[in-house]
Amino acid sequence: MRIMLDTNVMIDILERREPFFTDSYLVLRNALLNGDLCMMPVSVTTDIAYLLRKNPNVKTKLLEISDMVTLTDVLPTDFQEALNSEITDFEDALLVANAKRNKADCIVTRNAKDFVGSQVNAVTPKELLREW
Repeated sequence: MRIMLDTNVMIDILERREPFFTDSYLVLRNALLNGDLCMMPVSVTTDIAYLLRKNPNVKTKLLEISDMVTLTDVLPTDFQEALNSEITDFEDALLVANAKRNKADCIVTRNAKDFVGSQVNAVTPKELLREW
């Protein structure tokens, strides 16, 4: 399976945010143990760096990400597709375009409702865990 992870799922894992940490962590753990590909656009790392900017270990956390997931490039075609998307939130639209180009089977997010109209199925960590 090819899984694209949304920013909120990675931050839940890195910051151990409850009540979301357990399900998000189990998705990543199960995927890695099963040999599934976990992906995240490299552009998301800047969002994470910004959101965790007050954390003195932010660089260490970014290195942890690179050890856990495959960082995908963001191309101008992703940008153009996101601009033309029906998804109104640009970051979400860019994630969908990237997931589609990288042939992701799903996007794992806590905000699946934000991905209505996505060409890649968006599921919550809890939903994906039920599928396994």
